Amino acid sequence: VDGSPGWDTGTGIGVRECSYARAGAMSSDETDQRWKFDQGGFVVNRLSGKCLSVRSGSAQLELQSCDFHQASTSQKWAFVSMAQVATALGNETGRPTSALVAEKTRRAVAALAASKGGPSSPRLTLEDVEEAMDPSLFSDGNFWNQTDGLFTSMTPEWSSWSDVFQLASTAQSKSFLQGAMGSFFLTNLVSNMLFAGMNFVQGFGTPNLSFTHGLFNVEVNDFAQQPSNPGCATLGASSLPFCIWPEVKPNEQLGLTSFQDYIKSEFSASLPAHTFFEAIFTGKQVPTWEDDKGRQETFKFLQEGMKVARAQGFEPMQIVRANWDSRFAFDAEGLLSLQQEGFGFFRGREVKYASNGASGVALVERLLEKHDAGNDVLGVLMTDSVLSMHLTYDSEKEEFEVDLTALEKYMPLPGFAKLGGRAVFKEKEGRLATVLLEYGGHKYGEFNDSAVEEDYSSSKLSGWRFAEKAIIASLLAKTQLLLHFKTIHLELAPVLQAVTVDDFASNPLHPLRRLLEPFISRNVQATAANLQLWFQFRVGEFGLAPLPMEEQLKLLHEIMESSPLNLADLDMERFAKARGMEEFSKEGREAGAWNWTWHQRASKVEDTLDQLVDCWLSKHYEGDDDKLASDPEFAAWWNSLVTHMPALRVATLTDKTWVATMARSTTPTTTLMPLP
Repeated sequence: VDGSPGWDTGTGIGVRECSYARAGAMSSDETDQRWKFDQGGFVVNRLSGKCLSVRSGSAQLELQSCDFHQASTSQKWAFVSMAQVATALGNETGRPTSALVAEKTRRAVAALAASKGGPSSPRLTLEDVEEAMDPSLFSDGNFWNQTDGLFTSMTPEWSSWSDVFQLASTAQSKSFLQGAMGSFFLTNLVSNMLFAGMNFVQGFGTPNLSFTHGLFNVEVNDFAQQPSNPGCATLGASSLPFCIWPEVKPNEQLGLTSFQDYIKSEFSASLPAHTFFEAIFTGKQVPTWEDDKGRQETFKFLQEGMKVARAQGFEPMQIVRANWDSRFAFDAEGLLSLQQEGFGFFRGREVKYASNGASGVALVERLLEKHDAGNDVLGVLMTDSVLSMHLTYDSEKEEFEVDLTALEKYMPLPGFAKLGGRAVFKEKEGRLATVLLEYGGHKYGEFNDSAVEEDYSSSKLSGWRFAEKAIIASLLAKTQLLLHFKTIHLELAPVLQAVTVDDFASNPLHPLRRLLEPFISRNVQATAANLQLWFQFRVGEFGLAPLPMEEQLKLLHEIMESSPLNLADLDMERFAKARGMEEFSKEGREAGAWNWTWHQRASKVEDTLDQLVDCWLSKHYEGDDDKLASDPEFAAWWNSLVTHMPALRVATLTDKTWVATMARSTTPTTTLMPLP
């Protein structure tokens, strides 16, 4: 309202910068920017008690005395509900209308149950999130004032951990809803600073961050220890040395150490005398040319928070997990709104090419429509996603299977379902259709159970739907913990960098060293960060699998003992053959047949990399196998890699045919050899 504050009848109304009634601002009774929605469609200014009105003879807005008793007046407005907003946003993202209608119905059912005094922990919805964002309602109007004060200065010197934990505790004491919302928002605010310190390094711009209407700001360069917004694209990297990757320092070595010794040295972890960590290796240190100040400072920042939390008698991960004690209705728009509140780097509708955020939900729903798959979410995931890597094929039964029963013996975190289960699929009109689910001692072959559907309409999983979601969760856990973390971050990536840096230390311009540079950069650094997050902060319980860290260690040890990785098995052709899946990996199958698209894409990437290696080695060794075979630096590097990478050693000792084949495909034929 025009004026400071605006009060008088006839005063114009327009869009202004927000005068939030928060820390350092006017009180809620002094601002003219707060309104209430009254019955009959009136919008009443809380300060003056007057109504939002259309100025006579124009399209402008003004403040007028309220015509509550007039049947026809320019002061009545049709309110757009949050459900309408959610539908509009969902349509914009590409979500099918049928999915949005079903979601709207579930939202209404949850709200009705809550209004009737349903469960003590009601199902939350989008409307609950929006209500929690109202400064006057949340925690008696105090939460946002305190939040603004705590995060006015978001710098590496920020040290308000104790106040944040107290504010989260206060919100949790108010209500189930406020505890969940408050914990999420505070966690996200802190995460902005962690993200800034962990994810920006030399060679990349560091855009500064302003979010939540400019209330919160993060100077990314303060955390990343890099210049802010250097303008590398316009000024040119040659004039700005921080715009390019740092050069390798000659004669610097990282040293090799087993993970067992590294963990005991860095984290004082109490490990058994004999674990899988004894047999795998990493570098003793991070290369000095890889800037690491941001990560180091971020961990100091985290350690201070851990110290404060433990002094108060709890683990910070308990707060994160407590968020999930709140059960949301099956309301994707509501969850998205909640999860992005307070985090400014990637909004839920900005992440287009990833499975999280609004795009991931829309993609799965569109696939269900495309394949006319009904409710078979697992089926479409196995049809088109990376999770199909876990499939095997029984040609006699003409069935595909994912078997996760080996995970069932590991105890989950409190409140989480057990991992495990088994699913069977058959080809159907160009996709894979689920025909059998096994989980928790039950089998499901029929997927039209009215009781299950009634539960689902009330945002409750039961029967085959519960089994399906548990199996999907198990597939995700297996992919994250056993493939991403174990195979890449523990077994392959760090030792590849450490051996390569050390063996070519005196000659960093060696052709092989230069070829490998993009594939080894920051491998040791990334693994060190992951281990620290895992051992000191137990973050793996949140991001890898819903198992306590001790159970994760047990699982990793038993898998590596019983099924040691053979690097040859990661060759895409062998990968398919071992699973009986060769025929589905070939393009150009007959019309209506299912194609293993994930494997086809992965094979194309592998072929491209093979061509790169072949081209590079041919150029530098003139296509002469003997010339490469006689290169002592190459031979020393290979033998050291065989010694320190168990997966490669297994391949050289048990799959000599594969080694020879790989050797021929990359030109040399005599240097790729197992140790005597």
